[in-house]
Amino acid sequence: MTAERKRAESLSRNRPGRRADRLQWIPGILFFSVIIASLVLTGAAAADVTVTFNPGDGSGSPYTQTIKSAEQTPLMLNRFEAPSPELYFLKWRDNNGRYYADGQAITSIILNQYTQFEAVWTNATDVSSSDMEQIFTGNRISEDGYFRMTTDITLTSPLTLSNGTIAVLDLNGYILKGDGTDSVIRLIMDDNQPEGCHLKLVDSAPYREHTPAVAGTGSDTGESVTVTGGCITGGNAAKGGGVYVKGNCTFTMCGGNIVGNCAANGGGGVMISKGMISGGTNTDTLWGSVFMCGGAITGNTVSTENGGGVQIGEGVFTMTGGEITDNSAKSGGGVYINKGILSMTGGRITDNSAESGGGVYIKSESGAFRVSGTAMVTDNHNSN
Repeated sequence: MTAERKRAESLSRNRPGRRADRLQWIPGILFFSVIIASLVLTGAAAADVTVTFNPGDGSGSPYTQTIKSAEQTPLMLNRFEAPSPELYFLKWRDNNGRYYADGQAITSIILNQYTQFEAVWTNATDVSSSDMEQIFTGNRISEDGYFRMTTDITLTSPLTLSNGTIAVLDLNGYILKGDGTDSVIRLIMDDNQPEGCHLKLVDSAPYREHTPAVAGTGSDTGESVTVTGGCITGGNAAKGGGVYVKGNCTFTMCGGNIVGNCAANGGGGVMISKGMISGGTNTDTLWGSVFMCGGAITGNTVSTENGGGVQIGEGVFTMTGGEITDNSAKSGGGVYINKGILSMTGGRITDNSAESGGGVYIKSESGAFRVSGTAMVTDNHNSN
C-alpha cells in the first residue's frame, strides 16, 4: 500500500442512492463517506468447512453454510418454521452436543464436513416491569431462554448475561430504558472464561411508535427522535451507551432500535472490544462480535470521542441489513473502526455526522472495511 493510501483521506459527500460496491478512486479521495487509513480486501481462506443446518422439530429444507478457518464467520440465521405458534427459535445444537447462538461468530477449527446444526425451539417467558427482578435476579439473565417484554421496563443497572448463556430478547414493541448512569446492556466475557455469552435482539411488534429523548441533549434542548418498534434507550456510559460487547460474546440484532444513548469514550450506540484469556505464560485475545440483520442504530451521540453509532475497538461487526443513521461523534459518526473488521453486504449507513468520517472512519491498518452486495453508505456529513 502506498504512503498516500495509508494516510487518512478526505471525504466527500455521497450522492443519494449510490451503491456502496461501486467505488471510484482518485488520488486522495474515496467517493464514500469514509475516512480511511487502509481498506483491506481478502480472498477465500484455506481449509474452510461446509456445515448443514436442520430444522429439528420445526419444518423446512436443510441448508448449508461455509465456515472459514482463517477468520470468524457468523453462523447463518435460522430460516426454519417453528413447530407451533407457541414455540420460538432459541439456538443451534451440533452433533457433538455443543450449543451456538444465531449469528455467533466461529471458525472451522472445531468443526468438520460432517457437522450438523439442529434448531432448538422453546416457549417464550414473558417479562414485565413488575416481575423483572424475579425473572432476572440482579438484572442478570442466567439461563438460556426466549424472553418477551410485555411492558416498558426501566432498569436500575445494566442488563447482563451469565457466562455461557444464550438468550433471545424480544422487545415486543416496548422500551428497555437505562438509568442514565451506565450501558443499557452489557455482554462481558468473564475473566478466563472463553465461552462468553450471546444475546439476540428481536422485535415482534415493530409498529408501536416512540419518541425517546436524544441522550446528552434531550434534557437540555428537548431534541428527540421518533421511531417505531421496541427501543433500547437511556444509556449513558463511558463506553457503549446502548450495548457494550466485550470478549468472546455475541450480540445479534434482528429488530428494534438502539436509540438516544451516549458514551463519553466511544460507542454511543454499540461498543465492541476484546477480552483476554491468560494461561501460564500465554495470553490469548478474544474479540467481541456483533451481527446486524435488521433494526436501527439511530440518534446516538459521542460528543468528544469516536463512534456515534458503533465503535469497533477490537472486534467484528457484520451487517447484512438494518440501518445506522443520524448518529454523531468526533470521528466516525456512523461507525469507527480501531482494530477489527466491518463487513457490510446489506443495510444502510446514512445521515450520520462527524468532524471527520461522517459515515465510517478506519483509524489504522489493523482496521478493515469490506463492502459488497446491496450495502449503501450515503449522505453522511463531515464538518472538516
